[in-house]
Amino acid sequence: MIRTPLSLSVKQTCTMIKKGTITFDSPIQRPPGQWNQQKKSDLIETIFRRFIPDFYATKIRGEKVNTYDIIDGLQRFTAICSFLNDEWELTEVKPVTLELTGEVFNISGMKFSQLPEGVQDVIKSHILTIRTIEFEEDEDEESLVEEIFYYLNSGVPMAKEHLALISAPKNVQEFCHRIATEHDLFVSIAKYSDSSIKKSDKQMTIMQSVALIAGLAYESFAAKHIEEVFAKCEITNEVLEQTEKAFTAIADTFQNTHKFVAKINIPIMTYMFAQVAEGEKELVVSNLLKYVNEDMKAGDKYKINTGAGSVKKEKVMNRINAMLDICGVVPKVKQEVKPTFEDIQSVLNEFKNDDTVINNDNVSDTVETDIQSNQEVINESTDTTNDAETILPESADNTEENAQDDGIEVKEFTIDDIPDTNDELEDTQEDNQDQEQAS
Repeated sequence: MIRTPLSLSVKQTCTMIKKGTITFDSPIQRPPGQWNQQKKSDLIETIFRRFIPDFYATKIRGEKVNTYDIIDGLQRFTAICSFLNDEWELTEVKPVTLELTGEVFNISGMKFSQLPEGVQDVIKSHILTIRTIEFEEDEDEESLVEEIFYYLNSGVPMAKEHLALISAPKNVQEFCHRIATEHDLFVSIAKYSDSSIKKSDKQMTIMQSVALIAGLAYESFAAKHIEEVFAKCEITNEVLEQTEKAFTAIADTFQNTHKFVAKINIPIMTYMFAQVAEGEKELVVSNLLKYVNEDMKAGDKYKINTGAGSVKKEKVMNRINAMLDICGVVPKVKQEVKPTFEDIQSVLNEFKNDDTVINNDNVSDTVETDIQSNQEVINESTDTTNDAETILPESADNTEENAQDDGIEVKEFTIDDIPDTNDELEDTQEDNQDQEQAS
C-alpha cells in the first residue's frame, strides 16, 4: 500500500469533482445529503477558525490523469461544493475575521455569491488534504477499503440499512450503488423521502428484491436480518441481471412517479415481474395498473399486509401471493422461505418431553430415541392405560381354556381394542368380569 498526501485548494477540488477526476463511486459510501444546514454552516465557519479534517481516497492511475475515489469525506466535499454553487445559505454563525487585513464580517444567512469578495477568496483558496492510498498487486483492495472505512467511521452512528449493504458481497454492493444512482426506477419514479435516502433505503429495497429473486432464506425484511442473509451468501450475476430486468419492467409500467412505487411494494413487484413469461407481460401490466389505479382499497388482500409489521416474513409472503393473484401470474418457481436450522430445531423440540436443546450433532440420535420411546409407550399401552386395573384376567391361558369348554369365543386383543377414554375402559372391564363369572 502506497500512501501519499495530496493538497488541493477548495476551488481546485470542486473543479476536479466536476471533471470527474475526484469520484464517489465506492459502493460502501453513504449517500450524500446526510448533513443538515447547521452542520454544513459549521463546516464553512471552520475554514476561518481551524483546519478541516483530512479526506481519504484510493488513487487510480490513468494513462493521462489519475482519478481519486473518495473513501471518507463525501459529506464534506458535497457541502463545500454545493455552497460554492449557491445551493444553500448559511445559518447563524459567528462573525469571521480575515487574517491578512483583520477585517471582521458578519456572514450569517448569506449564500456564497452574497459574501464579501475577500471572504469568498479565503474559502476558495483554503487547502484541503486528501490522504491517497494506492494498492499494490498482491493486496486485497476490497477488504482494506472496508477496514479503513470502518476505522474512520467507528465513532459515527451508521444506519442499519447501510451496514447491511457493507455486509453484502462485492458484486451486490456495486449493483446496489449503480441501480440506486442510475436506474430510472430509483432516480425518477420511486418515491423516497430525503431521510430514507440518507439511511440507504434505496439500497435496502434493492437488496430485498435480490433476496427474493435468489430465493434466499430470510427471517424478515428488517435491515438486521437482511444483513445476516447477505453476510453469508453468494449472488450470481444471473440473479442480478434478472433483478435489473424486473426493475426495468416496473419502470416501463409506471413511467412517472406513482405512490404505489414505494419501498414496501417494489420488491414484491420485482419478484412478480421475474415470474412473468414474455407473452403474458401485457396482460399482467394491465391487471397491475387496474389494481393500483382503480381496485386498490384499504383492507383488501394486498393492502391488509402493508400496515404495522409489514417486514415480517408472513406479511411479505402474503403480499407476494396477493400480487401474483391480482396480476394473474402463476410463478415459475414457487416462492418459499427455506427453513433455517433454528426452524428445524424448534419443530423437533415440540416432540421432546423435556427442555433439551437439539443441536447439529445429536439431531439423528434424538429422532431415533423419540421413535423408540413412542414405540415403548404404544407397547405398554397394550397392557395398561393410566394405571387402571389390568384389562385381561391374571391367568389368560386358564381363562381361554375354560371359555372354550363352555363354548365361549375369546376374541384376540389388539392395539385397536385399547379404549380411548376412561368411560370405555370401565365398560370393557365390566364385560370382562361378566365373562369370568360365566366361565
